[in-house]
Amino acid sequence: RSVAMKKSLTKAETKQYFKKVYEVFSRKYAVPFFAVFLALWVFSMHFTFAFNMSDSLPGTMYIISKKVTDLDEFEKGEYIAYRWIGDKNLYANGTVFLKRVGAKPGDTIQRKGREFFNAGKSLGVAKQYSLTGDALEVNQFSGVVPERFFWSQADSPNSLDSRYELSGLIGAGQIIGKGHLVF
Repeated sequence: RSVAMKKSLTKAETKQYFKKVYEVFSRKYAVPFFAVFLALWVFSMHFTFAFNMSDSLPGTMYIISKKVTDLDEFEKGEYIAYRWIGDKNLYANGTVFLKRVGAKPGDTIQRKGREFFNAGKSLGVAKQYSLTGDALEVNQFSGVVPERFFWSQADSPNSLDSRYELSGLIGAGQIIGKGHLVF
């Protein structure tokens, strides 16, 4: 049809055209579309993604297994995703943090000045000032990690983890799941 004729489609012809498009789409694409939607829904029940936006851990993308939420299922050094419930001015409650398990219930944390140890292994040194120049309060905890708590740590000296009073020990009820590095 010419441009002039295209402009003169009647309301009935336009309706018929869109009906035809709908029929073709529903026959060709509805089942694959539904299958993808269903697969994503099932995936989201068991997994989620986390993106590392800092240099606190290696890698950029992690898959979080929501099935693993019992603290006993984690080994020291494994990635753990949890929800922030600290200072609301710093991060919104519920913000997802991804760190390593540095110490588990029953482990003994020793503090020497601003450095923390577990079984003689350093868990990191708490900095005095943030990257923005704000004073950082060192976590005052020293002793046996109580049941249902763990010590979070990251690879970067700039990471907000259990070295700081702002974060402290993390409760088992905050756990979302186990992190797995993708890339």
